[in-house]
Amino acid sequence: MKQILILVFLFSFVLNADEIQRIESIVSDIDNIQNNLDQEKDKNKKLNIKLNLYSNKIKFLNNQINILKSKIKLNKTNEKEEDNLFPCLTMKEKYKNEQSVSYFKASTFRTNAQVKIYDSINGSTVSVWNDKTSFTSNQRAGKWIKITGLFVHKIWQPAGKELWVKSCDVFNRIQVSE
Repeated sequence: MKQILILVFLFSFVLNADEIQRIESIVSDIDNIQNNLDQEKDKNKKLNIKLNLYSNKIKFLNNQINILKSKIKLNKTNEKEEDNLFPCLTMKEKYKNEQSVSYFKASTFRTNAQVKIYDSINGSTVSVWNDKTSFTSNQRAGKWIKITGLFVHKIWQPAGKELWVKSCDVFNRIQVSE
């Protein structure tokens, strides 16, 4: 009887030993899967950072394309003006100072109060901008500054239509490098 009891005990011990090894193997597999998952999460974070960087570069390049398109339009407009069939027509002296547009290096400006935005020099009010609204320009006509671009959600965009502001209502922030 003693021998049978010892055999049963040994047999159950051998069966349980296989079960313990199997459980340890499962725990090891779970640890490996968890480690792989953590590595994949890290790779995914790095890829998302790169994606955001490239997305910002694309936005910047699209803005540069829009700037260049505006310059091309301006050049085409200047070429058409040179082909003017009536070059001897001149503007009255009292309007010359207000209308003669001069160009300067592109700069960023900011409103110093709540200001009116006009559709042309001495034109109609089309909008009112709040204090500290930023915009860009490279054109001046007398006491007026033409708004050539504005910032929408911190992204520069060319002005879609002719906009002017009085120079006394703004100040020059920084000069934009070309």
